[in-house]
Amino acid sequence: MEKTKKFAEELGNKFPILADPERKASVLFGVDRVFGLSKRVTFIFDNKGKLVEIDKKVNLGSHGKDIVTKLDELKIEKREE
Repeated sequence: MEKTKKFAEELGNKFPILADPERKASVLFGVDRVFGLSKRVTFIFDNKGKLVEIDKKVNLGSHGKDIVTKLDELKIEKREE
């Protein structure tokens, strides 16, 4: 989605963000809740598409920095586009 891509660019992200307006991923990953709201969970995949980390304790105030730190710790490099 263009809106999500723009949001990621504004944040300076070097990784994609998933938008899930139909809640399909939310259901598959077990984070869907009532009233169309999903639990705040971050799933980190390596560059081969393997799930390597799940952050279930999202701190909104520091989450962006926390994820960048985690990506560095996991040695996940920016994908070539």
